[in-house]
Amino acid sequence: MSVKIKTIRDAIKVKLEGIPSIKAVYNHMVAGGSGYPLACLFPSGLENSLLSNKEEHRAYAFKIILQQETKIAGKELASEIILDTFDDILEALSSDWDLDSLVTNIKPIPSDFGEISDEE
Repeated sequence: MSVKIKTIRDAIKVKLEGIPSIKAVYNHMVAGGSGYPLACLFPSGLENSLLSNKEEHRAYAFKIILQQETKIAGKELASEIILDTFDDILEALSSDWDLDSLVTNIKPIPSDFGEISDEE
């Protein structure tokens, strides 16, 4: 039986919660939260391949959206915080490519960077 998508999501969430630079992790999008930087984690895709009549390969994709306020930190520092946190995430995930044997492997996918103003 295949691993459930919620089980994989929860394992990724535990990994993210273990990163000291991330102050809060949510299973959904939020507009602001209880600390910065924060991460929003949710499924974003699925590829399913039948390898034989008894084998199936599923590839789940998840998005991790990082948020950092700019009113207090300022835009320049906020940008540096996001990049440092991004590196922390890559390091945490690359140190456990199979989420403690839960999945076959984790592959980083292309990432987008952008800015949403938090000014009123």
